[in-house]
Formats: sequence, structure tokens, C-alpha cells
Amino acid sequence: MDLLLAKPLNERLYGWIALGLSEGNFTDDISGMHADNQYAPSISATAAATYSFDNGLKLGLKYRMQSGDLFTPLESISLDLDTGIQNSVYGEPFSGKLNDYKRLDVRLEKAASYDFADVTYYIDILNVFEQDNRSNRSYPTRNIRIGNDGDLNVIPDEDEGIPLFIAFGANFAF
Repeated sequence: MDLLLAKPLNERLYGWIALGLSEGNFTDDISGMHADNQYAPSISATAAATYSFDNGLKLGLKYRMQSGDLFTPLESISLDLDTGIQNSVYGEPFSGKLNDYKRLDVRLEKAASYDFADVTYYIDILNVFEQDNRSNRSYPTRNIRIGNDGDLNVIPDEDEGIPLFIAFGANFAF
């Protein structure tokens, strides 16, 4: 289910809210494996607002949150010394969950008119609070390490998301 509410609150303030709720499941007929909600976050929400000042200056805020990605945890890994083949033991499919995704972005823009063009100058500040938004966990074999105890360990790969990022720019309309 998706819901979107957008409304100018007055002549200077505009805002919108989007909410997505997802409940799904997957069953593999051959193995009988069943997993809930493996392809979509169960909750996704975004709220945004823009305020226009008298002098062509606009300030915008956008906050996004979604439930963390599900993944299948790696329980253990071992190496067959006779064949050299690794044996991986995984937990219940999609039973692990990464932290929720949270991000606040801010945009400040200024409109100006010149003889040659209308120009909008902007500053974007993405992920203002430097949230650690990890997603897409996997266990590649290139990340296998031998621990001090002689056990094999795999350091998971995860997409790290965008760090605090500041961008400056200008849009020209001729």
C-alpha cells in the first residue's frame, strides 16, 4: 500500500508525505523454503517541506526512513582439508535484518534573473546527521579470513550508503 499526501500549506510553505507499507512472501516449491518480505522494505516513509522567502530564497528539508534490509546470516564456514572446498552453513533465509535507513537532506536555493538567463544557485547537504545506512549484505569468498583460533571467518560486504555530502551548483534556464 502506498499513500501520498501533498499540499501547499500557504503561499510560502509546501509539503508532502509519502508512506509505503509492504507485506510479501516467497515460497520455493522445490525446497519448501519460505521467506517474508525479501524484496521490499516493510516500511518506507518520506516527509518533505519547502519554504519560500521574499527574496527568491528557498529552504527545503527531506527526511527519509525505511526498514532495514533482510539478509540470510552466515552461521559458519569451514574448509574441507582433503578437497580444499569451503563449506558454508547459512541460517534461516532472510532472518537477519540490517539497521533501519534514516537520512535528512537540506537544500538552500536562490533564484536570480540576468539578461542572459534565469539562474538558480543551490547548496545541497545530504545525510546531515551522517547516518550509517548499510544495505545489501553478502558474503563473498574474497573476504574469507583465518582467525587467531584457526577458524574461517567471512567479513560481510555491505553497501555503505551516502556519507555526509555537500554539493554546490547552479541551474541555468535560457
